[in-house]
Amino acid sequence: MAVNVIKENCRGCSICVKNCPFDAIKMENKLAVIGTGCTGCGVCVEKCPFHAIEKTEEKKELVDLSEYRDVWVFAEQREGALMPVVKELLGEGRKLADEIGCSLCTVLCGDQVEGLLDELFEYGADKIYFAEHKELESYRTDAYTTVIHDAIKTYKPEIVLLGATHIGRDLGPCLAVRCNTGLTADCTRLEIDKLDKKIKQTRPAFGRKFNGNHYLSKSQAADVHRTSGSHGNGQKTGGPERPGDFRSRKL
Repeated sequence: MAVNVIKENCRGCSICVKNCPFDAIKMENKLAVIGTGCTGCGVCVEKCPFHAIEKTEEKKELVDLSEYRDVWVFAEQREGALMPVVKELLGEGRKLADEIGCSLCTVLCGDQVEGLLDELFEYGADKIYFAEHKELESYRTDAYTTVIHDAIKTYKPEIVLLGATHIGRDLGPCLAVRCNTGLTADCTRLEIDKLDKKIKQTRPAFGRKFNGNHYLSKSQAADVHRTSGSHGNGQKTGGPERPGDFRSRKL
C-alpha cells in the first residue's frame, strides 16, 4: 500500500505531522510530504479532516527470489565506533551463512568510516558494502533507509540482520516495507531449516512466557534482541578472501 498526498486538498494544517507515529511526514511550502519512514499504517489518512491523504494499492513487482543470496548484518556505528551488537550479529550471521553456503556481509553507513572496515573483517565479515557522506554521519531514518534499500535492490541479500537497538527498531520496519518483505522483531534465536533453508526465528511472546517460532522465505529480515548465550561470541577471526572476489565496495 502507498500513502499519497492530494496536493489540491492539503491546507497545510500539520495535523498529519502531529499524528504520524513514525515521524514520517513533514511540511514543505505548506504541503504535507510523506517520507521514506512511512510504514503505510494509515493513521494520517484517518486524521486528515480535508481528505488530502489517500492510501492506494501498489502494483507489486514480480521478484525472482532465486537471485537473492548472502547474509547481511547492519553494522550500526555511532560517532565512528561500532556498537557491541554488531560483533554478536556477525557471530550469529557466520553460523547462518555457513549453513546456507553463502557469504557473510555487512552494510555500513556514516561519514569517514572507512577505518572501521578492518575491524569488521577481523570479526568475520567476508564482504562489506559501505556508504560515506556527511548526511550519514548520524542516523537519519530517511537517509539510511534510502541508501540501504538501494543496496539491497542492487546486491540482493537473502537475510538481513539488525540489532534490536533504538536505531535497529526504527530502521528494520522501514526497510521491510520498502523491500516488501517480512520482519520478525526481538528474535532470541536464529536457525536455518535443514529441509528448505528458510530461516527459523524464535521470539518471546505473552510476556516472555512462551517462545514462538517464525519461518520466512527469501528475502527475509530479523531484528535480533541481545540475549545472553544466544549469539556468537564475536571473536576476531578474519574473513576469508576469495580469489577474484571483492572484499569491500563503496555504495
